[in-house]
Amino acid sequence: MKKVLFSASFITILVMGMRFLFKIYLSYKISQEVLGIFYTFMDLISIGIMLFAGFRDSLIKAYDEGEFEKILYWYIFMFWGLFGIVLIIEVIYYKIVGFKYSLIYLILLFTVNSLMVFLSYLNAAFKVYKVMLFENLVMTISLFIGFIITNSLVFAFLFSFLGRIIWILMFSKIKPLIKKSNFYEVRSFLKNTLLSSLMYFFSSLFVSLSGLLILKLFNDSVVLGEYQVVVRSVFFSLVSVFVYPLNTFLFPEISKFISQRNFFEV
Repeated sequence: MKKVLFSASFITILVMGMRFLFKIYLSYKISQEVLGIFYTFMDLISIGIMLFAGFRDSLIKAYDEGEFEKILYWYIFMFWGLFGIVLIIEVIYYKIVGFKYSLIYLILLFTVNSLMVFLSYLNAAFKVYKVMLFENLVMTISLFIGFIITNSLVFAFLFSFLGRIIWILMFSKIKPLIKKSNFYEVRSFLKNTLLSSLMYFFSSLFVSLSGLLILKLFNDSVVLGEYQVVVRSVFFSLVSVFVYPLNTFLFPEISKFISQRNFFEV
């Protein structure tokens, strides 16, 4: 586990460095105002994706306790049911805000991002660390390639999501086996998912809303660009370096030991 944590920290720093370089490169290619608007547009997608975050912890817990087959149907049903609801809300909000990007871009990016998250959470439950280690690196490399090929940030991010999806499908050991179960049998899973999702959503909501608030309250695309490209990049880089390895690798391992009542290892 120590080796995995050190590797995750190193890869996270590498990914953050690459993304900084990418944003520096973009600042020479694209105006600050356009960059600010685009990353605020991506915030709209990120806010919706946060509502799925609770599934990851619940899946890991269910897998460790040997209940994965019983909850898989409910995971698929709830995830894609919630996807439909959130997408409708996002489209309505998108119409109110009035972004210049085509609505089809919002639908396409949100759909592909949701599929990526859906598969990533399944892989996390199986704890295929070799795949998890390189997911963000594959996304970043795909982002570079996508932008070089298309010269479009929208399609670059689409390439990024697709790159991670392909990586997971190629190398993960996801073997979904669906077992019939009623609501009573999985109520613990549903409760844990709801509580975790709300916790992740509200703890990150105002950070993601900040760009939308700057745009709405001040209507200053220059300030928005500085915030999105510089301030927020530094903030999330620090969070990623110190939090990502623990949340992704250490906590699931602790969850497994607790389910096995192996408190000495914890």
